[in-house]
Amino acid sequence: MLAGVGPAAAIASMHEVSWKRLQVGLTLAALVLNMCYTYTFTHLHNLWMATGIAAGLALLLLV
Repeated sequence: MLAGVGPAAAIASMHEVSWKRLQVGLTLAALVLNMCYTYTFTHLHNLWMATGIAAGLALLLLV
């Protein structure tokens, strides 16, 4: 539930539309990478792939 608060706040804000799209897109991309990491690490037990996904997530969050 808390993951939806960020996009909802972005949509409700007074910023211009292009900023809202960027913020919602980055938030959703981070959520998708987080779900992929969790599945890869817990179900597949593939540490190398999970590390690569975590690195991608870290780079996305730096943006």
